[in-house]
Amino acid sequence: MIEEINRPSISARSRSFILGFIWLILAVGIAISQLTNGPTIEITWKTASEFNTAGFNIYRSEQRDQGFLRINDDLIHAAADIALGAEYIFVDHDVMRGTTYYYRLEDVEYDNSTTLHEIISGRADYVENWAILLIGICLLISISILIHAIRSKPSGTK
Repeated sequence: MIEEINRPSISARSRSFILGFIWLILAVGIAISQLTNGPTIEITWKTASEFNTAGFNIYRSEQRDQGFLRINDDLIHAAADIALGAEYIFVDHDVMRGTTYYYRLEDVEYDNSTTLHEIISGRADYVENWAILLIGICLLISISILIHAIRSKPSGTK
């Protein structure tokens, strides 16, 4: 003899509320992760060739024309292939959100001569653009599901 087990069932309305809150929690989680992770600024550069290049230094300032200080602890060594050049990425972790920083790249040659390149700027935003878009999408989905759940009639009502 097989006994029938009565399991409590979750109504479609309850499932919609749960799903809506999951999307809401996802949006809040993305926002919190963006605000709690430390800000960074990526400096990228590419060389065509690196004959006689020992490496590079990165200088940073909060003023465009003065106060530049070296921010890399050690020389950023040049790539192994001197004829083809290379692509580089330096990530500045010591930045504050909402502040604009100015950077200068310095080539250091094997004879210790140096060349400073043009000034570039970077800003550590409060929230990345992709995160704003994703948070918006999650909130829209959450709100639409929750509105649908609120408007739907509970099970067993006419």
